[in-house]
Amino acid sequence: MKKFLLTLIFPVFMVITACQKSVPDTEIHSPDGNLTFKLETKSGGGITYSLSSNETVLLEPSTIGLLGEGLDLGPGLTFTAASEMQQLKEEYTLVSGKKRVHAADFNARMFKLTSNSGIELNLEVRAFNDGVAFRYILGGPSAVPVQIQSETTTFNLPQPGKAWMHPYDKVSKYTPAYETYFENDLAIGAAAPEDRNGWAFPVLFEVNNHWLLITDGGHDGSYPAMHLDVDEANGEYSMRLPEADEAYSIHPATAEKQLPWILPWRIIIAGQSLGTIVESDLVTHVADHTRFTDTSGIQPGRSSWSWWSDNDSPKDYNKLKRFVDFSAEMGWEYSLVDANWDEMVGGNLETLAKYAANKDVGLLVWYNSGGAHNVVTEKPRDRMWDRDIRRAEMKMLNEWGIKGLKVDFFQSDKPAILKQYIDILEDAAEFKLLINFHGCTLPKGWRRTYPNLLTMESIRGGESYIFSQDYPARAGVHLNIATYTRNVIGPMDYTPIGISDLQYPHLTSYAFELALGVVFESGIQHMSDDPAAYQGLPAFAQDYLKELPVVWDETRFVDGYPGDFTILARRNGHTWYIAGINGLDTAVTREIDLSFIPKVIDALQVIASDGSRETLLLKNLILRDENKLQVSMGAQDGFVARVKVP
Repeated sequence: MKKFLLTLIFPVFMVITACQKSVPDTEIHSPDGNLTFKLETKSGGGITYSLSSNETVLLEPSTIGLLGEGLDLGPGLTFTAASEMQQLKEEYTLVSGKKRVHAADFNARMFKLTSNSGIELNLEVRAFNDGVAFRYILGGPSAVPVQIQSETTTFNLPQPGKAWMHPYDKVSKYTPAYETYFENDLAIGAAAPEDRNGWAFPVLFEVNNHWLLITDGGHDGSYPAMHLDVDEANGEYSMRLPEADEAYSIHPATAEKQLPWILPWRIIIAGQSLGTIVESDLVTHVADHTRFTDTSGIQPGRSSWSWWSDNDSPKDYNKLKRFVDFSAEMGWEYSLVDANWDEMVGGNLETLAKYAANKDVGLLVWYNSGGAHNVVTEKPRDRMWDRDIRRAEMKMLNEWGIKGLKVDFFQSDKPAILKQYIDILEDAAEFKLLINFHGCTLPKGWRRTYPNLLTMESIRGGESYIFSQDYPARAGVHLNIATYTRNVIGPMDYTPIGISDLQYPHLTSYAFELALGVVFESGIQHMSDDPAAYQGLPAFAQDYLKELPVVWDETRFVDGYPGDFTILARRNGHTWYIAGINGLDTAVTREIDLSFIPKVIDALQVIASDGSRETLLLKNLILRDENKLQVSMGAQDGFVARVKVP
């Protein structure tokens, strides 16, 4: 069969060599040979793909294809040719993440598919040792606009098996925003609740003694982000467009573009251990290369935040000064000024920025993303949609010394809204502004392409202690699923370490909340509580908050199970942080093997509780048994251990 290589898709990588092993034209394997992605022609027409690990089935034959106006790239598809499988290696550095320096080894192959529509369809597949990613590339006459109205891609899971996922929300004033609860220990094929619109990415499965996490990424604003429907009978999940009434129905959910057209990645992380899932950076591996030549001015960091403890505080200059002062006291880089700061009394943003600069604290400021696509009244609004208005606003903020923006309330995955994210990122980069998206879509690997994107919400977060009566009872399980799902695919602005009791009091311990600063990864950690709450903690806990990094050189999954508990280890320089959270109503005791730390550990410090929710203890431990640490977490409890190695 004819071999070909589409150079448009394979950019220059560190190493490019032809694979030595003979591979069938319809297959691609991971570099270690364990994973196999295979295409097959259906007897009735059309193409399916499957995924296996050493002949263990992970995905049964699943449909590929696209349908649109006068476009049939589904049932009529036939397999035509495949390129030689290429062995590729790429090195890149992130500003923040699970680790900074990456070396991605993978095999790549292009499969050419044809139909009677006159449109060329190529399937690009990249196979890594921890998963595979594929995307559609459409070719043909460049003057021809193509409209895609649906996608026939499916993920056909073997049964029986388990699933962890959260529903895609119904459209409302504040949704969809990926802020529903994660559901625990579902059967594969379980239907989403009737008052929801299917299931949202990412989705986690346990099948045939393997783990799979499925999501999407690499969007450029020309194609929607998708969510999932499920066929309850056979466990096959299918792609579903954004809901038509998202963004108040003012933008289409379908997509149209002139050719050529490169569509987003469909990403499947796979392995026998949960560590493969949690430690994976596959979403950024397949993302577009950075648009920046100089990232030296992009500084991740910690931030105080007044809104969580006092929703009206952004309107009060003197209240905001108190949070700036606290950031300076703690050595934190930022203080966040949230919604309605343009109604501030006692001073203004420009003056506050000067005050903060004298304290060596940078200000981050909130904006409404609307536009006509939302009717949320919080202000400033109508300054982030129109390009000229947005750029004028960013220029002013830059001149005032503002360091970054929190842009909120997007509530749609339609192409026009995805394009707005990218436009904001590109304009903000020009004016040297950091970005935090809220009320937003999921991470798509954009942190690599646009390093000024330091965090995103897309999680039912700590503010739920203000709004959701059932949150305290559900938080433990919810957060112990987010560690294996949402935070795997990118930075997560949960706004952690809120220890005060708000409208709905915590059930989790102080030690649990402190551990979230390590367990949850974000390029900016917004410490959500009032200064008085932190100042009331023991000195050793305050020191921990002063020293807590947000940039990591290494991340290790240590132990845990979705919905139950999580123990992770992260390294910053020579210091390891090992943290655990227990979502169960019973205690968890574990022996942690610290042999992944390359030095012998003589002693380490552990912050834990003594069984009561509000009490913290500091334990200085001497390890005498081959770098093994015994930890015990009570119900809804946690711990943090720190050790510095030579």
